[in-house]
Amino acid sequence: MLESVAHGLVTTLHAHPNWGYFIAFFIAFIESLAIIGTIVPGSVTMTAVGALIGSGVLPATWTFIIAILGALSGDFISYWVGKYFDQRLANMWPFKNHPQWIPAGKLFFEKHGGKSVIIGRFFGPVRSFVPLIAGLLHMHPIYFLFAAAISATLWAFVYMMPGVLIGALSMELPPGLATKFILSILAGLVIIWVALWVTRFTAKKIWGVIDLAISKIWQNMRARRSWHFITTPLSDPREPDLHNQLFLLLGVVVSFTLLLIFLWNITHHGILTAWNQPIFEILQSIRTPIVDSFMTLFTLLGDRKCILSFSVAILLWLIYQRNWRAATHWLALMILVIGSALTIKYGYYSPRPSPDLPANSTSSLPSGHTIFTLAFFGFLSVLIGHELPSLQRRRCYKIALTMVGLAAFSRLYLGPHWLTDIIASFLLGLTCLLIVTISYRRHLTTHISPKKLSIASIIILSILWGAYSVWKYDETVEFHQHPPKAIHITENDWWQKLNPVIPTIRLNRLGHPVDPLNIQWHGSLESIKNQLEKKGWEIHPAQFNFNGFFDRLSLQNSDRRLPLLPQLYHNRAPALLMTKLNQQNRYDVVLYLWQSDIEMIDQNTPLWIGTLLEYEDPHQDILHPTKPLKSTYSDVLPILIRDLTENKTNIIQVSSSKQHPAQHLKLWDGKVLQIR
Repeated sequence: MLESVAHGLVTTLHAHPNWGYFIAFFIAFIESLAIIGTIVPGSVTMTAVGALIGSGVLPATWTFIIAILGALSGDFISYWVGKYFDQRLANMWPFKNHPQWIPAGKLFFEKHGGKSVIIGRFFGPVRSFVPLIAGLLHMHPIYFLFAAAISATLWAFVYMMPGVLIGALSMELPPGLATKFILSILAGLVIIWVALWVTRFTAKKIWGVIDLAISKIWQNMRARRSWHFITTPLSDPREPDLHNQLFLLLGVVVSFTLLLIFLWNITHHGILTAWNQPIFEILQSIRTPIVDSFMTLFTLLGDRKCILSFSVAILLWLIYQRNWRAATHWLALMILVIGSALTIKYGYYSPRPSPDLPANSTSSLPSGHTIFTLAFFGFLSVLIGHELPSLQRRRCYKIALTMVGLAAFSRLYLGPHWLTDIIASFLLGLTCLLIVTISYRRHLTTHISPKKLSIASIIILSILWGAYSVWKYDETVEFHQHPPKAIHITENDWWQKLNPVIPTIRLNRLGHPVDPLNIQWHGSLESIKNQLEKKGWEIHPAQFNFNGFFDRLSLQNSDRRLPLLPQLYHNRAPALLMTKLNQQNRYDVVLYLWQSDIEMIDQNTPLWIGTLLEYEDPHQDILHPTKPLKSTYSDVLPILIRDLTENKTNIIQVSSSKQHPAQHLKLWDGKVLQIR
């Protein structure tokens, strides 16, 4: 049903592209209007528009411009409404029912000044009210226009680019899967948005009821002697009448229950593990040296030698300060998390995502980085925050959670752990943390200076993390690159034979078969470039770069559009990307060459493998599950052979029994061109 609707929408937009511009303008306009914009899921709707851009349905340049104009129009209407009605807004709906909205907007505007127009668009609580408040405060129209233009441009880029990438990723899938891929992601975004909206709406409505109910339960339990065996050890002496300890106990029950669910799914390969492989494939395919460096630093932070050294140093500092209760609980937390992590580590073996990791013999479950950083940074924030006001306490928790999140994500990004490993480890660390926190807050403790503990923690962490990074950085980077092992064959074993070690199918970022590897070329890459350039072939940047990305995205010549993202083999971009035009000035054939993991023993040179294909019609409806590709892969081999006057060529045949059964690969007749 949804696929047919999507197909109808795409068909309509192909036939009437102006409707696409109208949709982009209308969504941006509505999302920017005061009050209305608050209830419109802009992140979902603009992601959908971006997906149409990334998949080639809508041209990027004009769609971006029109979306920006739509956002500016919504901002200006909100601005003039605020300026026209002025103070009368306070007596109008919905501000009459929510009198706190206007003061909150004014406070935000007074705090950030003119920057509020830019910042406010990305700040949920006041997002759609900032232009209205700017008008109410009589901000100069020229200044507002300047700030709103910057804000709308940044907003369009940030909100639409995820959709563009989703659309670009869908282009690597067969048409039927592309439909499901885009729709499933958009459906997921809708579900998340609805869940967050319902949570925010119901939280305000029922939180007071829940809080009051648990408070009454707590008071009744304290009033009855039969329940003192629970209330007495749980009570916080500083606030014995408050039920925060009971909330923490419920948190232990919930997190431990979820932990058991995830452990059962992991050990039985249940439904929760279905996302492990796709997430791993996508993250490995987008790795870049800069992000690798950043993530390596945070994976070093969570390394057991670094984080345990930090933990021991904090323990010694607490002992030195004679904070015996804090020190005792810190030591108990260390024993609890180390013991539970080792129990799972050696009690159940879970293979790591990448078989090429040198330490693949150790189980990927659990993630020690996640458990240790959550437990130690979490309890450190409890020790510091326990002495601070509510607002500063939340900031302390946010800083700790950010450090934990980066350390945990680094393990996903670099590849040693599955997604379920990280989630289960987070739940295990949270359970341990909550248990120790409940125990720590049961009795009055000596005052811990938040300032002293914060300074000591920063100094200790900076010294240990910095020194450990200098010592282990290069080794850690090399460890997590885990390139495939080289395979050595002789030229004799390769030429005029179908060698089983040489792959004939390329997988995409999601691990699905996408193209046949119908070219095997043994020779110098420079000689390949020079020879084909003389025959009219054009070289294109093969690695990812922003100039090439935005040039392809602009669709200035849609008939000559190349994929937005580099086509990968073993998570490597092509070493060579060349195209040749036909008489209609459109790409007739596209050649991708990757350096394989195969070397010729007798010449110590690599074998280049690649794909030669006739480029698909850029106006093809990629969401239609049955529309065929423009041509077969083998029809283009003679075009390349005609241009290879300096090389020997040979065609070998892959038997039908060894060809991949994927529907879109049935158009390949199994012919592979060898060149030397």
